[in-house]
Amino acid sequence: GGEEFTVIFLRKEMKQVVPHLEELRQTIEKHKVIIRGKDRPKESKRGKKERGKKNVGKKVSVSISIGVAERCNGLRTPDDVIKAADRALYKAKRMGRNRTVLSKT
Repeated sequence: GGEEFTVIFLRKEMKQVVPHLEELRQTIEKHKVIIRGKDRPKESKRGKKERGKKNVGKKVSVSISIGVAERCNGLRTPDDVIKAADRALYKAKRMGRNRTVLSKT
């Protein structure tokens, strides 16, 4: 149901990057996104004029799940690390989403 992105932190250990990833996750969780109505103006100028008016669409929250892995004895190649992060991501989703899970490999 969502998009997947890869973020690579060169020469960093998991313990160094997890606080940044967790801050990102929490910031996204708190941000409200406005769903625009079907009557949204097609013209850019008119749309700019109407921005910020009280008659806005429904507000929704978005969340992300994060899987984290790092190169180690069991994960030597970039492909190994990405696969481990992907497994951790899907574990986060199975655990209820909107969380950060570290690879145990």
